[in-house]
Amino acid sequence: MNRDRIWVCPVVRREREVDEVRGQLKGLGGYVVFEDVEDLGTWRECVDGADIVVVLICKESRNDPTIKDIVTEASRLGKRVVGIWLDEELGSAVPGFLDREGDAVCDLDDDHLRQAVIEKENIWLETTGGKRPKQKIPRHDGH
Repeated sequence: MNRDRIWVCPVVRREREVDEVRGQLKGLGGYVVFEDVEDLGTWRECVDGADIVVVLICKESRNDPTIKDIVTEASRLGKRVVGIWLDEELGSAVPGFLDREGDAVCDLDDDHLRQAVIEKENIWLETTGGKRPKQKIPRHDGH
């Protein structure tokens, strides 16, 4: 069983989707931590205590300065950072901070989540699940 600690960042007004992604990852064998955290007030503790940081890409998160700080700090600490598309209308516009600091971006498809989060493959997908251009600045060579 995979014992990487996965933290799904909470997103205001998207609590239901955050809970669904947590449940989906647990169903795929993921070890989800800090499930009781409902806001980003203690985000540093969560990043420190996680191996993988999952950021939901949606209207509410894409321009959030705290989410940007979380991704930057997680990257600095060598944590795996995965973006998961929630809003298809955002097209393939991955937030710049995630494009620079992230390891993978995928949709909510079980197979894609398993690849990106559980199996730690560096996949980059569109909101529809199709492949998108590779990350501009890969930060993990050989992963």
